[in-house]
Amino acid sequence: GSPDFTDADKHGTHVAGTILSVTQNVEIIPVQVIADGPNQPIKPFSYDLSPSENIRQGYVDPTNLSERVSRAIIYAINAGAQVINLSLGWPAGQNSDIIFESIMEAQRRGIIIVAAAGNDSTNALLRPCQYKGVICVAAHSPDGSMAWFTNFGYGVDIAAPGVGILSTIPTHKRSRGLPGYPYDYLTGTSQATPLVTGVIAEMLSRGIPANEVYARLILGARPIQKELPVLVGPVQQAGKPINAPSTYAKNILSGLLDMTQSLQVKAQPLILPADKEI
Repeated sequence: GSPDFTDADKHGTHVAGTILSVTQNVEIIPVQVIADGPNQPIKPFSYDLSPSENIRQGYVDPTNLSERVSRAIIYAINAGAQVINLSLGWPAGQNSDIIFESIMEAQRRGIIIVAAAGNDSTNALLRPCQYKGVICVAAHSPDGSMAWFTNFGYGVDIAAPGVGILSTIPTHKRSRGLPGYPYDYLTGTSQATPLVTGVIAEMLSRGIPANEVYARLILGARPIQKELPVLVGPVQQAGKPINAPSTYAKNILSGLLDMTQSLQVKAQPLILPADKEI
C-alpha cells in the first residue's frame, strides 16, 4: 500500500489477496484496525462512538480493540460493503456488546458477514462465529480432510482450503516461503475465510440475490474426505503409508466449499438448526 496505509503484520494484505485470487469482480475496501495511529486514507472512525464499552461477563479489553473492530465494521457499512470478511475471533466466554451491535446492524442492512472459526482444534465456537447469521468458516487440508488445527462443530457452516495458502504480502515484508517475492504461504482459518468471501463476492457480481448466498454455499458443498496416510521411507523409493493411530472426526454443518456447485445448485429444501449453540 501507500506510505500512509501500511500493513505492519502482512495478515490483512494476505487476506485481501486471497479474495482477489477467487474473483476479480470485487472491490476491496481496506480497513486497518490494529495500528499505532489512525491510518490514511482509510479511517474506520466515521461514526461517533463512546470511548467506553459495555463488556459482558467481566471481560475488559485494555487496548480498546473491541471498539476499533466495531468502528471498522461501521466504516465498511458506510462505505457500501456488501460482504465483510472478519479473519479474527475471540473466545465465546467473552463478549462485546459494541461489536455484536455493529454486526447486527450490518446484517439488518443486508450485508453478509463471514468470520474465521479459529485455530484451537475445539468445538467451542469463537465469536463472532457464534452470532446468528454469521457464516463461520473452518479450514481443510489439501486432501479434503479437516485441518488438524481448525475449530469445528455444527456451528461451523463450511470449510475452505486453509493450509499453505499462497497470497500477497506487503513489499516491505520478508517472504519466508518465497524469499524476494511479495507473496507468502500462510495457514489458518484466517486464510480459509477470504476464500468463502471471494465466492460470495462472485455470486453477488453475477446477480445472485444476497438471501440465496448462504443456502447455495451449504447445498453446493462437497463431502469432507478422510485424512490420507503419510508416506515414510528413503528418498526416491516407494513410501510406506502410515495411518494415524486414531483418526479424529471433525464435523461441521455442511462440507467443503465448492464455487462451481454453489453457482449451479437448483432450488431445493434446506433444513438448518435454529440456534448455533445447539
